[in-house]
Amino acid sequence: MLKRSISFIFMAERWGLKQFVFLSCLFIYFGAEKFWLFIIFFILYILLYFFSFDYLSSFDKKFFAVISIIVLCLGLRAFFFRNQALTILNNTDQKVYLELERKEEILKSQNGNVLTLFKTNKKQNIAIWLNSEQKELKKIAGNFIIEFPDKQRNPGGFDEAAFLKQYNCFAKINFIKNKNEYNQDFKIIKRAHSIFDKTYFYQQFHDFLETTFSTRATNFLLSLGFGQKQYLSTETKKDFNNLGLQHILAVSGFHFGLFLFPIAHLAKIDKQKPLNRLFLTLPFILIFLWLTDAPIGLLRTTFIYVFEIIFLKNGWYVSKQSLLLIVFGLFLLFDPLILFRVGFQLSFFAALIIYQMIPWLNKSSLLIKYPKLKSIALSAIIQISLLPFLILHFNQWQISNIILNSLLYFPLLFSFLIAYFSFILFLINIFVPIPFIIKILKLCNWLIDGFLASLEFIANSSIANYFVRNGYDISIIMLVFCLALFFAFILIYILRHLRGNRISIKIDRKRYIALVLSIFIFLNIWQIRQRTWEIYFLDVGQGDSCLIISPDKKSILIDAGNINKGYQVIMPAMDSLGIKKIDYAIFSHFDQDHIGGFIDLLEHRLIKQIYVPKVSSNNISEYSQNEITMQNQIMQLCEKQKLNYQIFDDQMNFIGLDIEIIYFSPKENLKQSNSNQESLCFKLKIEGLKLLFTGDIDETVEMQILYDLNSANQDDINHNLLEADILKVAHHGSKTSSSKDFIKKVKPQYAIISVGYNNYGHPNQKVLETLENENIKIRRTDINGAVMLKYKNREWQLKSYLE
Repeated sequence: MLKRSISFIFMAERWGLKQFVFLSCLFIYFGAEKFWLFIIFFILYILLYFFSFDYLSSFDKKFFAVISIIVLCLGLRAFFFRNQALTILNNTDQKVYLELERKEEILKSQNGNVLTLFKTNKKQNIAIWLNSEQKELKKIAGNFIIEFPDKQRNPGGFDEAAFLKQYNCFAKINFIKNKNEYNQDFKIIKRAHSIFDKTYFYQQFHDFLETTFSTRATNFLLSLGFGQKQYLSTETKKDFNNLGLQHILAVSGFHFGLFLFPIAHLAKIDKQKPLNRLFLTLPFILIFLWLTDAPIGLLRTTFIYVFEIIFLKNGWYVSKQSLLLIVFGLFLLFDPLILFRVGFQLSFFAALIIYQMIPWLNKSSLLIKYPKLKSIALSAIIQISLLPFLILHFNQWQISNIILNSLLYFPLLFSFLIAYFSFILFLINIFVPIPFIIKILKLCNWLIDGFLASLEFIANSSIANYFVRNGYDISIIMLVFCLALFFAFILIYILRHLRGNRISIKIDRKRYIALVLSIFIFLNIWQIRQRTWEIYFLDVGQGDSCLIISPDKKSILIDAGNINKGYQVIMPAMDSLGIKKIDYAIFSHFDQDHIGGFIDLLEHRLIKQIYVPKVSSNNISEYSQNEITMQNQIMQLCEKQKLNYQIFDDQMNFIGLDIEIIYFSPKENLKQSNSNQESLCFKLKIEGLKLLFTGDIDETVEMQILYDLNSANQDDINHNLLEADILKVAHHGSKTSSSKDFIKKVKPQYAIISVGYNNYGHPNQKVLETLENENIKIRRTDINGAVMLKYKNREWQLKSYLE
């Protein structure tokens, strides 16, 4: 009986393709990551196969014998490729001679640089950022310094090491100046043929579009139609990210249909015989693949389209779901480690959900009656199904996708058709000028600009704050639970088959609702109990920024680093940590490397209150023109949002937060000779932890603080007032601050130095020696990344992101 039950899983007609795909994924993952588990699971699978051998049909025996050999080879290939790639790490931080051949471009930046994979003679992958002058490099050789890719330095930050691991790459070469030397000791063996270089081609097309369309519309059309996201402005990217629509800017299977349908319909290709249809559309598809750099989603749809036509020609009906699994298997056979690419996972899993659910949705009487709801229902199902992947890789889930994907279908279809219509006009205009048609496009420009302006308005409104949910949100936890419940029903389905029973799963609705509500309440209580104080000294390069989060998710941001750090560092950190808005934004002083990042936060209306030190107008002349412009921009944004500067002084209080504030500087009755001396210096007490923030104060201010405290100590008051557990070292460790007397009075356990690459010699060696002589533990954001403090089990724990 047991053998007969187990033989159920070896039914090729029912489970063949599904089992092949599942086993391939399982063994590739274990082969690359946990080889011993690969061996154990493969042996178990073979034992089950032979255990039920007598009950298998002749076809099933042969089919699963072949499957066993294929998945074994896939697992071993994954193991070999991964270990081969890892051997490059034996040469890190030393110069080695390498011959490198260009493999593929994997990331394009807005400044025109391209992150490119090169392979060595031993088939190892190495990543190199190439600038516009180096893009044509095809094959190079020379002495290179091999480096580790950067790990995640901040909460929600970009993890270069994890990103490159998707491509089985564990090393990089830096052509940019690093540690006072240039890593460019190489010779060019071969350049790429300019005929295949799309950079010049796209630049000409970009210039043609700008004769009719605005710059914003031009860049949007290039991104939407051709996947050239490097042309998009930072502001447009922010708008799409805020609304959860960034996937629209990447070419996928969705674009395949938009591209091919008008061509096939207008040229009446869709009425041709299957093989003729394939030959007539294939040239257009190949051009489309070339123009868009052949992303995975587009390749997936292309192969499904080709196989579907071939099977129809031979009179075979194969479902879309089976075609998808066949293409999935072919991708893995070609490159097993493609399984680790996020784009590959999302593309194929989303397609699987679509092909699985569309037949069910077509049978729904409600959706038949209201067909417009079908796309909304499908979007909801896709988003909920992709939730584990989105939380795992991005710690985010965009609710807006459910509705906006459906509402924006026709505007996006219109924009997409305009992009390709403009492309055809561009090709014609090379030979024959067509000024009368260009006038028609100006009307289209007005419509696209209006569409983008509407998106910008929504993205920068308070509504956008409710569109994104992260892994800390209770709704996400609840949806994960519901998904787990769904897979539990599938498991019951399989177990009932193994027992030989008919499928019959009855659900008592009242009990089911009671169970879901009970779990929801339990998860809510559990989540609330898990909340605690968190403090992050963020790595914003050469600048300062500290984010403090209370158990009820109220937040304090002390400084925000330099310009663009709000978008690059602080906003991703807020998203990752579940912070919707900054309750208290504190400017320690008005230097650019402390408040530049607040511009991004203000532009997105992410600040509720702003606190600044009382400054003297005498020091305005110290600021550069850029800093004055930046300060004026901040003031204009504040006026627009009716945010008034409030003075941070000895009367300061964080309403609703259990924080004690001890204020030291600047004093009203003292004249400061420069802007750094006007920096805020104050101490916070949070659950027994004492943190001293010093801005950019110099030794003069330190001595004044000590003098004031000594004067007060004559009455035996404030004897240990300056003592702190954590010291945010003043002025990035400059020699003008952190005097011995001041450090001895503070007596910190840890000194946090917020610093990045600079030409000022920060942190100064003398300051480091002073801290070390006092047995103070040092954490530097340039070396350790962001420094995190967490209150857990009634004690504070300190950890840095690069530990």
